[in-house]
Amino acid sequence: MTYEERAIWIRQGVLLILALGIGGAVWFFPDRKPAKAPETASDEEAAAIVYDLEFYHYHVPGMPESEEIADSLDKVDKKYGRYVRVNRVDITQNPELAKAEKVTRPPKVVMMAGDGGLKRVGKDLRPEV
Repeated sequence: MTYEERAIWIRQGVLLILALGIGGAVWFFPDRKPAKAPETASDEEAAAIVYDLEFYHYHVPGMPESEEIADSLDKVDKKYGRYVRVNRVDITQNPELAKAEKVTRPPKVVMMAGDGGLKRVGKDLRPEV
């Protein structure tokens, strides 16, 4: 047996072991399903679901920048609703919530992951393309 033939056998053996390892991992480990709120869930059940990311949009109705952000977040909610939760807080009706979050210049979006805020952004939420 030459070195080239031996190298071919070794390569095929390594590929076979790798393929068996991947096949075994797919076979034995279940899929990770995202948390999804049932359509008929009550408010308490929906609040108990832990999402990967939450958006809090401090919204001012009638303000063009705030309406633009609201439209963008509606698209995000429709597309990634299983993974993210979009909460819209009307500042005119709930000024105490805005004051608690130190919102001084609306519109403002706070992105939360777990217990802490990830990033606070203003009206320039979307990057320039």
